[in-house]
Order: sequence, then structure tokens, then C-alpha cells
Amino acid sequence: MAVMIDRTCEQCGTAFEISASKVVAGRGRFCSRSCLARSKTGDRNWKWKGGPVDRNCEICSRLFRTWPVHVAAGRGRFCSVVCANVAKIKPRDGVGTLPDRFSRNVTKSDGCWEWKGHCDKSGYGRLSGADWTEGSKLAHRLSWELQHGGHPCMRGSLSNHIAVCHRCDNPPCVRPDHLLLGTLADNNRDMAAKGRHWAHKATRCLNGHQKAGPGKCLVCRRRKGREWARRNRAHKGMPAA
Repeated sequence: MAVMIDRTCEQCGTAFEISASKVVAGRGRFCSRSCLARSKTGDRNWKWKGGPVDRNCEICSRLFRTWPVHVAAGRGRFCSVVCANVAKIKPRDGVGTLPDRFSRNVTKSDGCWEWKGHCDKSGYGRLSGADWTEGSKLAHRLSWELQHGGHPCMRGSLSNHIAVCHRCDNPPCVRPDHLLLGTLADNNRDMAAKGRHWAHKATRCLNGHQKAGPGKCLVCRRRKGREWARRNRAHKGMPAA
């Protein structure tokens, strides 16, 4: 049978019993693990003097807690690994501000202001941010924001649900007076009305029929009409035509 010894917790002063073998092994100083943990945050442990401290993240300004030993070692600057990785990104020197970079890539004239920078496969200009966290912006949307200071309901930037349409139907154009705001539905209707939708450009429908002109395939439309008439007659119990 183990020999029990009365001890007093060095942290909270509570009396407790512990086996003599644990005392010989150097244990038996604290009554519980919580008291052991609290002892490490006090003055008894030189590594954790004063316990955890509150710090503000240098990237997102979020309040977090860290240990003084980490602060002394030059750590404890960021609240997460994500913010630490963002801090490692070096901004590109010499690129200038966003308005300066935008103006350097625009060729102004009496008509359209052509974008001479990078364009996507649809012909719309794009301008990247100062680092990878900002991504890239469409040049004509950026032109509208720089000219008008953003939409008044969106705190300086356009919502993804608001489209910037071209009056001139020229995708590389970034002239502000050639642009107007609208919804995505407005933009799609304008694209279809001007014959720039892919269905208007296709010479054959999805079933391979030759199209006589823009819009839907007449062969497919007639076949669907006949099928609808047949189902309607069958539903009403009428003989097939």
C-alpha cells in the first residue's frame, strides 16, 4: 500500500495528500494541473514573467495574447500565420500609386481612351494591385471609380452586382464619359441587343443546325413547337394531327 503524505500547494495553499514516491521524484508541489499552469505564468518561472500580454497585430490591428518571451525574441507581432505571410510580401518599388499607374497605361484621344496595358481574352483592360492581396481590377471599372469616387451607396468602391457598361461598345476604352452604371441584367440585354452575345455570333445552334440569322434556331424552334402541340393533344385526349 502506498504511503500518503500531507502536502500544501505552493500556488493556492490548499492541503492535499500525495504518495511518498511522487514526492521523492520531485513532484507533489501543486494540488492540481491548473495550479501548476498558473505557477508557470508567475514570477517563479523566468520565461513567462507577468503572464501573457495583449498585443495588436501589425497587419489587421486585431487584439491577441502572447507570451513575453515571444515578444523578447522578436515574435508576437502577428495574430495568425496568414498575417505573418502577408507581412513577408514586399511591395513593388517604383510602381507608384494606383492613379499614376492607371494614367501611364491610357492613350487619350478625341474619341475612345484606349487601354495599352494588359487585356484579358475578352479585350477588357486589367490593372494589378500593389501586391497579391489586392488582386487585379478591370480598367474601365477603375476608371469610373477614380472619376466619380465610387458609388455613393458603396463607400468608394463598386459592388460586384453593379456593372460598368460601355456606350461605345469598345472593351479597351476607359474614357469616363463613355461609361455608365447598370445592373448585370442591363448589361446582358445591351450585349444581346447589339449582337455581341455568343449566341448571335454562332453560325450553328447547339444541335448543329445552320442558323439563318441571329437569335434562336428556327429548326429547333419549330420542332419544339410540334412536340409541345403533340403533348398538349395527348393530355387533352385529342387525336394526333
